[in-house]
Amino acid sequence: MPKSNSVRKDDEQKLLVVKWKDGSTSEIEWKKLRDSCPCAECTEIHGPADPLRLKLAPNYNLASVEYIGNYAVQPRWGDGHSAGLYSWNYLRELAGLMPAPQ
Repeated sequence: MPKSNSVRKDDEQKLLVVKWKDGSTSEIEWKKLRDSCPCAECTEIHGPADPLRLKLAPNYNLASVEYIGNYAVQPRWGDGHSAGLYSWNYLRELAGLMPAPQ
């Protein structure tokens, strides 16, 4: 059994494939991953959204994924966006393996 979780990107099917340390595998669509970006800019946690602020449509091309220690991964998108850190628990939630916090 692997000692840690791992990820790989499937360019053909546009999936992030997560191999969990228990041996199971999950697939998360790139669009869902990008639309669920937990960074401050994407979630607008610094106040209400400004209706006059123009936002570019997100780029759904996953350029790369880096490991951040043993606790998260950091996707880099085709438009250069890479501020979101996805913890393993958050990836489990996105994969439907854990309920979202209330």
